[in-house]
Amino acid sequence: MLVMPIENRALRRRLLAILLAFLLATPAIATRDHRADAASSPLASIVSGVVQGDGRTIAGATITVRAGGAYASSPIGNGTSDAAGNFSVPIGNPGGRTIIYVVVKGGDAGAGPNPAIKLIAVLGLATGFVSPIVVNERTTIASLWAMAPFFSRQVWIAGPAPGLQNAAATVANLVDASTGGAANAILSGINSPGKLNTLANLLAGCVGSGGPTSLQCATLFAKTTPPLGVAPVNTLKAALKIARHPAMRPNALFKLAQKAAVFSPSLATAPADWTLGLNYTGGGLDQPTALALDARGNLWVANYSDRVSEFSPVGAAISPAAGFIGGGLAESFGIAVDSTGDIWVTNEQSALSINGGLGSVTELASDGAILSGQSGYTGGGVDFPVAVAIDSSDNIWIANFGDSSLTELNAAGAAISPAAGFGGGGLSFPVGVAIDSHDHAWVANQGNDSVSKFAPSGVAISPPAGFIGGGLDFPQALALDRDNNAWVANLYGNSLSLLGRDGVAVSSSKGYTGGGLLFPDGVAVDSAGNVWAVNFHIGTISEIEGAQGLAPGSPISGTSGFTAPGISKPYGLAIDSAGNLWTANFATNSVTEIIGVAAPVRTPRIGPPIAP
Repeated sequence: MLVMPIENRALRRRLLAILLAFLLATPAIATRDHRADAASSPLASIVSGVVQGDGRTIAGATITVRAGGAYASSPIGNGTSDAAGNFSVPIGNPGGRTIIYVVVKGGDAGAGPNPAIKLIAVLGLATGFVSPIVVNERTTIASLWAMAPFFSRQVWIAGPAPGLQNAAATVANLVDASTGGAANAILSGINSPGKLNTLANLLAGCVGSGGPTSLQCATLFAKTTPPLGVAPVNTLKAALKIARHPAMRPNALFKLAQKAAVFSPSLATAPADWTLGLNYTGGGLDQPTALALDARGNLWVANYSDRVSEFSPVGAAISPAAGFIGGGLAESFGIAVDSTGDIWVTNEQSALSINGGLGSVTELASDGAILSGQSGYTGGGVDFPVAVAIDSSDNIWIANFGDSSLTELNAAGAAISPAAGFGGGGLSFPVGVAIDSHDHAWVANQGNDSVSKFAPSGVAISPPAGFIGGGLDFPQALALDRDNNAWVANLYGNSLSLLGRDGVAVSSSKGYTGGGLLFPDGVAVDSAGNVWAVNFHIGTISEIEGAQGLAPGSPISGTSGFTAPGISKPYGLAIDSAGNLWTANFATNSVTEIIGVAAPVRTPRIGPPIAP
C-alpha cells in the first residue's frame, strides 16, 4: 500500500489520497471454473493432421502421440508423415494420464533429411482435444512456454493437477492447434502475436535447413546455449532453453529471427526479453490491487473501487461485469484465500456507522456470495486494515495501518486478538503480512523501516524496534521463502531486503538491486525459491535469485526487468500452480499473465510457497 507514516489519522488519509493521485499521474466466454480433471466424454481414437516447417510441409517425420499425467508421460501412438506432411496416428487409451501432445522428429522440409527438427503441439485434455491439427514452429513455441515448468530432462511433459491441465489450457490462448495460427486470445485487446511469431521465425531457419551442421542450426544452437550450459541439439531443446532463460540474448536472437519471415506480424525491434504474456480485462476490474489464487487456479482480485473480481485459470472473467460487491467492500488493498476456498478481503475504510469509519474485513464464498454480513468483520482491533494472510489453522491475520497493530480472526470471523489488536515488536504503520511454516506472522513496517515477527499466540518475538538493517527503506510488501527467510520490497530503496528466519539481515545496507528493480511494491517467491517483484512506476517485473541459490540476490531478469502487455502501475502479484505469474494493473484496470515463467506454487498459498 502506497502510504505515508503520519500521526494524525485524518491528515494521513488526506495525504494518502493526494499521494495516490500523484502516483497515477506519473509517467472470451466466462465459465464458473476450469475443471482440472478429465471430463467423461468418449476418448478419440485417432490424431491426424499435417506437419509444417519453414512455411513448407515436412515429409518423413516421425510422429509420436504422448499422454502426460501427474508422474509420467507415455507414448500412445506412433506414425510417419507422408510426402505431403500428412499423418494419421491411431492412439491407445492414455491410462489415466490427462494431457495429449504430439512430438515430431526429423523429416525433410525441402533441404534434405534434418535430424535437428523437433516440434511439438500440446492438444489439451485427453477427452476433448482437437483433431486434425497443424504442428509447426508456432505450436512449438506456444506449447513450450506454457508447459515449461512441466518438462522433464527427457523433454517429456508430466506434473500434478490442476497446474498441468491449466497450463495445457493456456496453450490454446496462444495458438489454435487446428490451424497452427495465433489464437483469439493473443489477437484480442492489446495483446499481440508479434513476439510469438518472432520466436517461431527463430526456429524456422534451422527447420528448413540441411541439418545440425548447417549455418542456421549451428548459429541457433550457439546463441541459445546458456552461460556454463550445454548446447541444444534440436529445435525443441533450443526453444526450451529460451523459455527457461527469457533474458537470454534478446538482440542476437532477434537478428537471427529476422532471417526467416514465415510468421507475421513479427517484432520490428528487439524485445527486452522473451517472456510471453497476455492481458485480461472485465469481471469488474477497477483499480485492482492485491491478488490471490484458489485451489482450482482461479484468480481473485481485490479492487480499490469497492469490489472483487474473479478469473478462470485461462483469464476468462467469472465475476459479473460489475464484480462481486457489497458486504462492506471498500478501498480494498488485501486479499487471501483460506483452505476451504473462502476469500478474505481487507477494506481500509468504511462508513462512519461501521467501526467508526476505520474499515472492515469481508469474507466471500467461492461463488462470490458474501459471508460476513452487510458490514464485514470489525472485531479484534481492525483499524485501517491493508494486508491479510492465512495461517495453517485458517486463522486470519490482518495488518492495521491505522493504529500499528495486528488483528487475528478465526475462520468464522470472530476476534482472537484483543479489542486493540496485538501490538509491540516494532509495529509501525504495517503494510504487509505473511505467515511462516510455524504460523509466525511476519510484518513489513513503513513507519520505522523494520520487520516485526509474532508468535501464533500474538506475542511479539521481534525486539521493540523490530528487525532492522539489510537495506530496509520504506518497505512496501513482504514474502517468505520455503526456509522462512523474509524478502521485503523497498519502495524507496529500489531494492529487496533479505532477513533470515531469525530476523537478522542477510542483505547489505543497500539491499539487493539490479534486475530492473525500481519502486518495487509487490513481492512473491516461487517454489524454487526465486523472488519476483513488480515495479510500480515503470510497469515491469524483476526476478532475483533466492536464498537457496548459488548467488542469492543476484538479478535473473535483465536490466529493464521483464515486460508484458498491459502492465501499468502494477500493485500485487501471485504465482499459480502452472507456473504463471499474475499481476494487477492499477492504472489499466486489467490483470496480466506472464506465462510459465516461474516455478509452480501450490494454491491457495498458506504459509511459505511449496511445489504442488
